Amino acid sequence: MIKKIGLGFSYFVPFFAFAQGGTTIQDILLTVGDIFDIVIPFLITLALVYFLYGVAQYIMNQGDEEARTAARAVMINGIIALFVVISVWGLVAVLNTTFGIEEGGGPGGIPQGAF
Repeated sequence: MIKKIGLGFSYFVPFFAFAQGGTTIQDILLTVGDIFDIVIPFLITLALVYFLYGVAQYIMNQGDEEARTAARAVMINGIIALFVVISVWGLVAVLNTTFGIEEGGGPGGIPQGAF
């Protein structure tokens, strides 16, 4: 129970850092994006290791059909995890490009001298 509370609290730590004011929503989004830039490759690595673990279990259990079925489920779950993580990462990149959110600034492409 204490671990769950600690994990829940750690989710909100970036927001507490901005509680002193002087920041915009874009600064918060950029900070969350920086956190995701660290976490996403780690999650991809974990999903890949999980998939490879399933492959190793599948190869090692040549005679036991029940163990091979369980290993096949591990491999499928690893592939699904890889797909979900990479899809979310790509979706965030598409949204950043669509709305022109760039590192260290506001939306890009706003015409300044058109009028």
